[in-house]
Amino acid sequence: MSSSISAQSECGQLLEKAIGRFQERNPKSLAHHEEALKSMPGGNTRTLLYTAPYPVVMVRGEGSRLYDADGNQYHDFVGELTAAIYGHSHPTIKEAMTNVLSEIGLNLGATNIYETRYAALLCSRFDLPCLRFANSGTEANLHCLGAARQFTGKRKVVVFKGGYHGSVLAFGAGIAPNNVDQQDWIVSQYNDVEALKKIFDENNDIAAILVEAMQGSGGGIPGTKEFLRAVREQSRKASTP
Repeated sequence: MSSSISAQSECGQLLEKAIGRFQERNPKSLAHHEEALKSMPGGNTRTLLYTAPYPVVMVRGEGSRLYDADGNQYHDFVGELTAAIYGHSHPTIKEAMTNVLSEIGLNLGATNIYETRYAALLCSRFDLPCLRFANSGTEANLHCLGAARQFTGKRKVVVFKGGYHGSVLAFGAGIAPNNVDQQDWIVSQYNDVEALKKIFDENNDIAAILVEAMQGSGGGIPGTKEFLRAVREQSRKASTP
């Protein structure tokens, strides 16, 4: 018992020293965070990006590098979660954006030829019959769930512990407190084929399954072939009249 207490004490001291070094390195980020707390809950509008004791505040990106408020430099391995895989201010992308601002306009707020052109390119490349654009993954999932419930006449949605499908559709430790339609979610264990089959055997009101082929927030866990096939088989079986 004494050795365990000693180890915990040592870990606590090391953590305090690490926090101290962090605070010494990032005083301007702290000042910005304290200012941000005055106008945004938690000091940000994207909880995923928060880190304790306070987040490092970035002010500029160039190529594959980021620069924070205190002048520290970082390699950007996040890439806006793959949405910015070409880095920051790539010349070709920069030129295209500049052309849009000067020749077309920032947002036309109406039906236009450019969304049609973009949609056609995506459908051709990924062999899609059609698509609808959304502002975020959360919005896209809500559209899909609305469509699934409308067409099936059912309400329940199967998700998996550790799954993340948007800020109000998170299931890290079950149903998050801010989750919408809390009574309509069935949370199962990821990669558990038998648990999934049991859920479908016991429920006839399932409208959809939300699943990641590899869980991101859940810890980078890849779905097994057996599990992903079972997801497809059970959803097809449930949709058959």
